[in-house]
Amino acid sequence: MSGRIDEVEYSSREILFDAAKSVVIDGQVCLDKNTQQRQRLRDFRRREKQQIHDLRQQVDYLTRRIHAFGTKPLPWNDIALALQEPLRESLAINSKLNQLVLRYRKLAMTLHEYAYNTLPPPSINHFLPHYTDASNHVLLSDPLLRLQGFQWLTERLFHNTSSALHHCGTKPSTVGIMYMDSSISYLYLQNYRVVNATLAQVTEAQRRIYIDNTYPGAQGTLLDTEITSQAFDPTNFAYFDLDYTPQRHLHRIFVQDTRSVLVGLTIAKDEAQPGSPCYKSTEYGWSIAEFLTPTTTQVMEFWITTLHTPQTKSEYSKELKTPFEMLENESEIALQDRFYEHHQVEWRALAAHCSQLFDDTLNQVHVLPHLTSWQHYTLPHANQARVKSMSWITEWLYQNTTMALSHSKGEGYYLDFVPTETLDLSYTIHQQQFTMNISLQDISECQRRIYLDHQCPGLPASFIDHELTLSCFGRDISYFDLGDGSRAIYRIFTSPQRVVLVCSSIMDELFAKSVEYPENYGNGWIIMDQSDNSTTKVTELFITSVNNSIEALEKIMPGPIPSDLIVDDCKRQEIIQHYTKINAQENHKYCNQLFADTIRALEQDKLKMV
Repeated sequence: MSGRIDEVEYSSREILFDAAKSVVIDGQVCLDKNTQQRQRLRDFRRREKQQIHDLRQQVDYLTRRIHAFGTKPLPWNDIALALQEPLRESLAINSKLNQLVLRYRKLAMTLHEYAYNTLPPPSINHFLPHYTDASNHVLLSDPLLRLQGFQWLTERLFHNTSSALHHCGTKPSTVGIMYMDSSISYLYLQNYRVVNATLAQVTEAQRRIYIDNTYPGAQGTLLDTEITSQAFDPTNFAYFDLDYTPQRHLHRIFVQDTRSVLVGLTIAKDEAQPGSPCYKSTEYGWSIAEFLTPTTTQVMEFWITTLHTPQTKSEYSKELKTPFEMLENESEIALQDRFYEHHQVEWRALAAHCSQLFDDTLNQVHVLPHLTSWQHYTLPHANQARVKSMSWITEWLYQNTTMALSHSKGEGYYLDFVPTETLDLSYTIHQQQFTMNISLQDISECQRRIYLDHQCPGLPASFIDHELTLSCFGRDISYFDLGDGSRAIYRIFTSPQRVVLVCSSIMDELFAKSVEYPENYGNGWIIMDQSDNSTTKVTELFITSVNNSIEALEKIMPGPIPSDLIVDDCKRQEIIQHYTKINAQENHKYCNQLFADTIRALEQDKLKMV
């Protein structure tokens, strides 16, 4: 037969040819090896042709679907059905994980309670001062020997950090007594807490309290700065003569990758202090901050001090601040009990004061821009990296919304000045809270118009990367050149009961050869909480830097600068704060008027739509 043989004829001939080659063995047809190979190849060609046919049909079907999608919306119901099964699986997994978390939490609480009630507390005898050499609390007068003494005293405590950790416990603020004999005992404080702050922020808070000595009411004199500033980092080392105690205090912070350790002790004898006595009482301790998560840090403290038991009733009267006549008939045991209880009460009050001081200082550290990482304020060149940084900066501020609310002083407007470790820089904290009979949706739309759409008459700001932000974030984010050399980013976060608008100064690598903070920089929050359907509470917090340099004074002070302001940093700072306060009050009035005008414009727009 000439010409092409189609599949049916070809297959029939193959079948007949194979049958002729077959052999019947035991009643079954058996094919030779070549025949079996031809049969397998024939089956493979058939499957291949069928697969090609199926793929062509699928391509035709998908092509028709693509053309259909170009003219009508995406079939959301099909997508919902496709995602329904993964959703059920995710919910089931989430439920199982929640049950496991609850189970393990109960187990951990049970084990903790068992260990606390069953296991004996660790002994702290080897930390008691009388078990150490007296030289551990003495400073010599020779400068070189003093430096060696500073190093030895602080590093000895630092090397015992791991041992001290065993005595910190996990219970907050525990005060106890170690009874030795009738003449001496020891008072100790164990404290444990977990704070929502980075390790760097906790370290900075400890630095302000123990190194800078800048908390309210603190009065003390730094000593030996001429010799210690060269040998130690002055931001992590301080030797103080404090006004509230005759003994001098030595503090040092050791900063590591995952923790920072503050060690402190009193000096029993300073030979550089003429006529100073050798104090019998000594005190030292540790405050250890350890990294838990990028935004969580655990703080463990262990402090111990000497108590010398009074030997006469007149000494008891002096210690207890009680008239001698009231103690005359009390027994020795009763007086000792009162003495120990008196000092424990004092230390509990001191622990509460220190805890509040730490919270207040940490709140200040949280909001000051120069204490945060560069990545919180820097935009790189590449578009993809810029978008990522914009998202990171604004989301970091949004995550600190609760912290911002903690600074609120209630209804009204407040302006505070926060000093830093130098006279060259300080901060203004603007706080305002008010309630309006306007829905959350309307008041958030007003803030959006002012800060994101920049409907602000008279302000020379202009959009930067407007197309980029619109394509990636929509109307929820805007980046501006404010016209004075500074740049700021704004973003709004919306939830059913709360809307938060955050803003931040920006260091942009596109506009500067070297990334540095502009003359004025800061960040802020506007937090809008829905009280009911027609009432909204608004809380505002803005932190702005104040440059206390002579150049900054020239810009805000009319007329020539008096010569005394050039040399007197403190007086110049007062004058700058005075003019800053005036400008802040004027800006506050302008913003309130702008907000009222925007509210009226929104109401008019709603009437036009009706």
